[in-house]
Amino acid sequence: MTDNKFKIPTDPAGFVSFQCPKCATPFKLKGEEVDQASGSHIHCPACGHGSEPTDLLSKEAKDQIDQMVMNEGRKLLDEFARKMNGTFKEESAVVFSTGRPKAPLEPQADLNKDDGMAVHQLSCCGRSLKVDPKKVSDSVYCPYCGTK
Repeated sequence: MTDNKFKIPTDPAGFVSFQCPKCATPFKLKGEEVDQASGSHIHCPACGHGSEPTDLLSKEAKDQIDQMVMNEGRKLLDEFARKMNGTFKEESAVVFSTGRPKAPLEPQADLNKDDGMAVHQLSCCGRSLKVDPKKVSDSVYCPYCGTK
């Protein structure tokens, strides 16, 4: 069995989609900055709610991760079935048919669409985030340290 690591899907600028479960505000953080903060809480820039990064992933990001896992599972099952088909070829008592390989699932969310979010530079740490300027004021909570 192999260990597979799945990269969290990002938009073209490298931002990962999050949504606060408390206030429902969508926001985006740089993927590599979230990786560096691994093991600690991140905070909603609108209300300051803190949680594990995986708990704040948007539904679209979670759906794409589920899809990547399903595609990898399909690939592994197809490989296994091909190997089993070869194993039982000479056995007359066992019949094994692989059928056609399953096609990969197509992405459900378009991460390249314009999300209307603006990039904000954080003065406390120099990192950046994306928020909808219509939903979040200029005064935001830092997603990494939680200060306003």
